[in-house]
Amino acid sequence: MNAPVIQFSDDQAQAYDAVADLLHDAGIDLEDGLCLPAKEGKSRILALTGKAGSGKTLLLSELVKALEAAGVDTVSGDWEGRRRRDRRTLAVLAPTNKAASVLRNRGVPATTIHRILYTPVYDPEYERIAEWLMGNGEKPEIEDLTPEALDRAAASYAQHSSVPAALAAAGLRGSDFITGWKRREEPLDIGFVDEASMLDERQVEDLQEIFPTLLL
Repeated sequence: MNAPVIQFSDDQAQAYDAVADLLHDAGIDLEDGLCLPAKEGKSRILALTGKAGSGKTLLLSELVKALEAAGVDTVSGDWEGRRRRDRRTLAVLAPTNKAASVLRNRGVPATTIHRILYTPVYDPEYERIAEWLMGNGEKPEIEDLTPEALDRAAASYAQHSSVPAALAAAGLRGSDFITGWKRREEPLDIGFVDEASMLDERQVEDLQEIFPTLLL
């Protein structure tokens, strides 16, 4: 069964084209589904505004799908996996847990700004599970977990794309696999921020330090 074709309003179409131009300058061609390695040394920022109900969330969802189709990986504050030089990434952010939850309920893989600014430090033993879930390694053998528990983790990750949720499905608590938190030291790539009117100037500056390409 084919998915329904989304019909944008004129304003949505203009906004989509503006974001596509921004991304094209960053090396991502949404029209042809092409994704080039990131270029260093240039920052880009674009703000889109619209009244409540004008379709901003629908637009955001369609842009995320287009980026994923072009080969861009969506990352969250839960786990980012091994870095590759040619890897392009997207993080969809919201100022609060409630705003991020609204996006997730609509199929947009969002996280909070705080979870991007401060990242978890995983126990090395459980990093092996996270890398396996992300497709970066073989199924590990963990002393305290049965193969069936790892299978539950894999099934959870396939449904939710969340490493902590997958490890919880295997019977682990956060304190079992997260040993602490640290301020992010390395930048990411593309950031989409919903409800950006809630941000203060300092938060925008923090985000610009992390994301060379930023959509508010």
